[in-house]
Amino acid sequence: MSDGDIVITLTRVASPQVGPFVLRAYVDLFDRGLFDGRFTVKPDHHALLIEREVARDLVPAAVAVFMVAVETRVLWVDLLYVKEEFRGQGLCKRLIAGLNDIGRQSEVLELQYGVDLKNTAMRSVAKRLGHSEFAVLMKGGVG
Repeated sequence: MSDGDIVITLTRVASPQVGPFVLRAYVDLFDRGLFDGRFTVKPDHHALLIEREVARDLVPAAVAVFMVAVETRVLWVDLLYVKEEFRGQGLCKRLIAGLNDIGRQSEVLELQYGVDLKNTAMRSVAKRLGHSEFAVLMKGGVG
C-alpha cells in the first residue's frame, strides 16, 4: 500500500526491514519509563510498518507488532509505536485502521493491546479512536 509519501508494509517482525526499528522502539519506551523490559514479541509475529519519505529515502516512522489468536478471535497488539518526530500526523490512526482491516479478514472479534498507565499520550489517542480501558494488570515480587 502507498499513500503519497507514506508506504505501509505487512511483514514478519523478524524481517531486516522491521526488526531493528522494533528494537529501537522498545529501547525508546524503556528509556522513557513506559516499558518494563519484558520482551514478548516472537519472530513469527506480524508487523505493520509505516515508512515516510525523508530526503528521498524511506525511513521507518511507525510500527504495530501483532498476532492473531485464532482460538479467542482476538488480534493482540504487542507494540504500537510512532517515532517521536512523526507523532501528531495520524500514523497511529492509520496503524489501527490497518489492524482493523487485518482483523476483519482474519474474522477476529476484537483488537486488544496494553498501554502503560504512565503513557497518558497513548491512552488519550486510544480513547479518541473509540477504544476503552477494560483491565489493569497487577504485578508483584515473588520473594
